[in-house]
Amino acid sequence: MNQVYRFDEDGYYKEPVLIGDDEPIPSDCLEEELPQPNWKPKAVNGKWVETITEEELEEIKNRPEPKSELEVVKEENAALKQQVIQQNIDMQEFMDFILEKIGQ
Repeated sequence: MNQVYRFDEDGYYKEPVLIGDDEPIPSDCLEEELPQPNWKPKAVNGKWVETITEEELEEIKNRPEPKSELEVVKEENAALKQQVIQQNIDMQEFMDFILEKIGQ
């Protein structure tokens, strides 16, 4: 088995593909390995070329890291705790109001 690299109709990398040892390389694939690191590789004249611009690369580098599942769960838990606290406060205020009205 050999691994080749498929590109789309515009020449941009799409996915790795496994082919048999005796199979021809598909016309939408290159045998050459992708450049490392690769951000936006494009097949040009039978070779991979990195096409990302400096502006695009800076945008990617400046994106905040996605939150882990644990961080998301912790934030949701904190929000739920705050809701319960607020509901308890609201309920206590309501009960105080009712008891005040009954006592009048």
